[in-house]
Amino acid sequence: RPSVMTALRTFPLRTAPRPGESLDSWLEASAVRLRVTMAELYEAMGFASPHSELWRHIVLRPTDTELAAISATTGLTPGQVRAMTLSRYAGIAVGIDSDTGRFAPTTPWGRVHGSRFCPHCLRATGGAWKLQWRLIWTFACLEQCCLLADFCPDCGGAQRYRYRIGAEPPRLGRCDNPAALETTARQHLRCGAALAQATVIRLAPEHPAL
Repeated sequence: RPSVMTALRTFPLRTAPRPGESLDSWLEASAVRLRVTMAELYEAMGFASPHSELWRHIVLRPTDTELAAISATTGLTPGQVRAMTLSRYAGIAVGIDSDTGRFAPTTPWGRVHGSRFCPHCLRATGGAWKLQWRLIWTFACLEQCCLLADFCPDCGGAQRYRYRIGAEPPRLGRCDNPAALETTARQHLRCGAALAQATVIRLAPEHPAL
């Protein structure tokens, strides 16, 4: 688990989470507004490197210490931060081991792999990801009356199933999967496709699926 330092400062700019937004999405929006990378954002929160496992853990069930660090730097309460994680669905829609904080694969709903998404909602919010899109049983958007997209319209890859820390602030609403071509072993290009351009099936408001 990542360690947390004791002395933390509140961020000079604060970003309010959107209704239903996931914690990882909100942290990325905060990094964009502050014009910092995700690594710099996590370091300002007191989290030690490496940050890749921290991202997976934070989306599931952050510890009380981690919640306190995020709360101290962003101005949200620990309860507000926890509500943006899958821990609110533990035992209902996802299985989370109470001891390790990781997915419990033996539960009926199993592991949540990445996230589906509504391209219309991404376009309307500037790239905010809803927490409920990660749930296995969520396949449609009730606001936009459409089925959710599963993959990037360009590279065909699943979304938000693993974490990458780049040298620049995150690109909201863009696919972060590796591009088909890479220049060198050190410089890995990203797909960068606009996920809001994904094609999804529209449904009538009275459709039984909705």
